[in-house]
Amino acid sequence: MEIKLNGKNLKLLTSQMSITELETLCELAGVGLININVSSGEILLNNALTKLAGYEPGELPHSVNTKMMLTCEEDQPLMETHLQRLITGEADYYHAEYRMIRKDSSLVWISEHMAVAQRDKTGKIVRLIGLSSDMSREKWLEEQNVLLEEDNRKIALNSPHAQLEDQNRMLRAANRSARMIVGGFNQDYEKVLKNALQILGESILADRVQVWRNCVRDDKLFTFHRVEWTRIAPSRFAGTDERIDYADLFPKWTEYRLKPTSEWDVLLENAVSTNYKDETLGSLMILPLFLNGEFWGTIEFDFLNEGRTHTADEREIMSAGALVIASSISRNEAFGKLNADREDALESSKAKGDFLSRMSHEIRTPMNAVIGMTELALRARDEEQRKDHLLKVKDASTQLLQLLNDILDMSKIEADKLELENAPFNFEKMVERIGSIMNVRMGEKVQHYETAMNGLPSRLLIGDELRLSQVIMNLIGNANKFTPDGGTITLQVDNTPVDDNHSCLRVAVIDTGIGVAEDQMDSLFDSFEQADGSISRRFGGSGLGLSICKRLIEMMDGKIWIESTPGEGSSFIFEIPVAWGSPLVDEQEETTKSKDRTYHWQNKLVLIAEDIKINQEIIAHLLAETGASFDVAENGKEALTYIESAKTLPDLVLMDIQMPEMDGLEATTLIRQLPGADKDSLPIVAMTANAFNEDVRRSLVAGMNAHLSKPLEINKFFSTLADYLD
Repeated sequence: MEIKLNGKNLKLLTSQMSITELETLCELAGVGLININVSSGEILLNNALTKLAGYEPGELPHSVNTKMMLTCEEDQPLMETHLQRLITGEADYYHAEYRMIRKDSSLVWISEHMAVAQRDKTGKIVRLIGLSSDMSREKWLEEQNVLLEEDNRKIALNSPHAQLEDQNRMLRAANRSARMIVGGFNQDYEKVLKNALQILGESILADRVQVWRNCVRDDKLFTFHRVEWTRIAPSRFAGTDERIDYADLFPKWTEYRLKPTSEWDVLLENAVSTNYKDETLGSLMILPLFLNGEFWGTIEFDFLNEGRTHTADEREIMSAGALVIASSISRNEAFGKLNADREDALESSKAKGDFLSRMSHEIRTPMNAVIGMTELALRARDEEQRKDHLLKVKDASTQLLQLLNDILDMSKIEADKLELENAPFNFEKMVERIGSIMNVRMGEKVQHYETAMNGLPSRLLIGDELRLSQVIMNLIGNANKFTPDGGTITLQVDNTPVDDNHSCLRVAVIDTGIGVAEDQMDSLFDSFEQADGSISRRFGGSGLGLSICKRLIEMMDGKIWIESTPGEGSSFIFEIPVAWGSPLVDEQEETTKSKDRTYHWQNKLVLIAEDIKINQEIIAHLLAETGASFDVAENGKEALTYIESAKTLPDLVLMDIQMPEMDGLEATTLIRQLPGADKDSLPIVAMTANAFNEDVRRSLVAGMNAHLSKPLEINKFFSTLADYLD
């Protein structure tokens, strides 16, 4: 996308972006930026313009004199006039060309666009913003053309009339082409490019002119077709994105690169004629183009006539004209990138804004239920009514926790901190558990839930059970949300063996819901996106679930996609490679693992190291159910003192991580360093809201025996303590 610089567009650019955003995008595009505070006289130049002036960032003063200090003395009156007209309100925009004095005293031509960017409430001008670019190449070419014309006049008496006329015709064409391309930014840029090429081509009777642009990929130099003008059939590369490797074009490219650049045109012509010959052409002329000392690309003139020879004058004058075009293309690319980056930034900002709006709604909805139902439970006189209110509080709390887990999961994925486990588990049992959980939700909408599993071996699957079940439950939950009452949801699993121990596992969640339109499918799995903004308003949801599913499946080296027909339903499908372990054995449910198990720890003492009163109260009530006694330490320092001075150590320590004075990690490390084998074997269980894998590792490294995440899962709380108290 190109950016056309004029007063209107520059003011539009500065009005829609903050100074910081504009500075960032200008740095990315390599465009100079001038920020003038009119009231204070402070002038700021970005890094690109500072380096163009030959200075290091921070080296130039920010005073009102900086701009004139960098302006050639002869051009200062002109620039002062332009600035004064802006400051006094006579104009709101100017475009000027002037010479900048670099640190080494050399001069560089600058093209500068300056506009009023900010006014105060009274209309007084507060800030000016300018964009600057190096136009030394264009000025050099103009000078070269003037010199060539002068040379022609000097040799006119000694040159045949026809030869002189050819030179003048080509020079006039080069000048016309340069004027068109330099002054054509407010027109259709691609049309201007082709018109400029046409002027050059017709001046030497060419039938087609092509510009090839170089690019570097993986440390290799490629070239691609950028633009062409033709009066014959288009070249086979026109309109394509094909990249040609110079190593393929030149079998001995590394040797050719060492040859003098004056020989490159012949080398290029021979290579193209040999490897990419167009049978319709009689001859061609290819000229290498160098910008700022770098091999920028080439311009190719094609002729139908055979045996056409090209004079040195033709090559030199056409090169000069082509360099103006190449320089213009580079400048257009820079400004195009600036505008594209701006559009991306605005789109990203809008998507994140929509996401935060949805998050606010999704968080406030269950919070409203928690607060409201708690208030109703406090007022209720009927025990059954109070129980109903509290069950709804629990459901809303679970919904809120799931939302927070989704946000944390996405945060971990984005930060590359989420790690997958690789352990054997019973896949069929996992599917059964998912069905038991989801059946409750489907019962509320009288939906039919079916499971079909084909080709599964009687072996343990090796992988991350938690994350795989998370993906499947998320997809089923999604289907449950968008399938109407009485609809059907099917979980279909197909296993295709690859070898004796590996296979491709295909899982599909099929529903008879509302379906998804084809043009919305691509955005379903994006972060901060939903297929349709009205979806979140009608059905709720953060829009994070499917994005997390996609990331998890990709981490498992798999792929996920959707097949859907609006009004008929959808199929969310993923495939992952899996490994299979040892054979399944008959599993007996141990009574000690049952949720109905009771614990008897009447003779046990537990130290609770926790600074939050409500957390102390919850743990105290849970321990009271078992008959265990407990003491409380308000922070890690108190816990350490308690252990040091205790005549009889507690049977277990529940240690919070984040506490004042001394955190749980430091306290545990110091406890383990206390003399006595009993200090080393004392069970210490981390109990914290820090749920990242790295947090678990830090707890274990500090000397803790286990890790419990808040909010506490009650069954897991008791089963973990049972490992040390039974």
